[in-house]
Amino acid sequence: MAWPTLEQSRRYYKLHREQYLLSSRKWRSRNPDYHKEYSKQYYQNHSEEIKANSLAYRESHRTDCLLRGRIWYSQNREYSKIWKEKYKKNYPLQYRISYLLNGIRQRCENPNNDRYKYYGHRGIKCLLSKVDIEILWKRDKAFLLTRPSIDRINSKNHYKFSNCRFIELSENSRRASVLRRSHRSTPR
Repeated sequence: MAWPTLEQSRRYYKLHREQYLLSSRKWRSRNPDYHKEYSKQYYQNHSEEIKANSLAYRESHRTDCLLRGRIWYSQNREYSKIWKEKYKKNYPLQYRISYLLNGIRQRCENPNNDRYKYYGHRGIKCLLSKVDIEILWKRDKAFLLTRPSIDRINSKNHYKFSNCRFIELSENSRRASVLRRSHRSTPR
């Protein structure tokens, strides 16, 4: 008896896919702990390999994705302008505030975040709530800014109400680069 060709096995799998999935779901529902235990053991035995592979994958694909995004936006400038206008109109303030607060918390509390080394590792904490950000938004009239960005007045202090304000993203980036340059030039 000859082994089936790749095309034959693909065709057979397509025909019987639902049956495979159903039997797999039934088996998992009957043995819920086995799958969890197997996953735990596999991760414990191969944790270094998994971390190295995922890091290498992220690094190799991140630049590729960024490049593809830049190329797409450069080719579709009109669409990106329209999308930005729709974003401003359609997304309510509460969504933007929760998105912003989530980003701050990720930078300050999640060690897996790329920016954690600049925030959480240095001991900077997020002491803001949604209500605080909403008050800051209205106080600084961030709705009038083209690209509002939250800024810490004193970059060595925490994210707290008295130390935060909304400014333009371009100004915030410029301010950060000036601070980086001044840190480099100080004698050690």
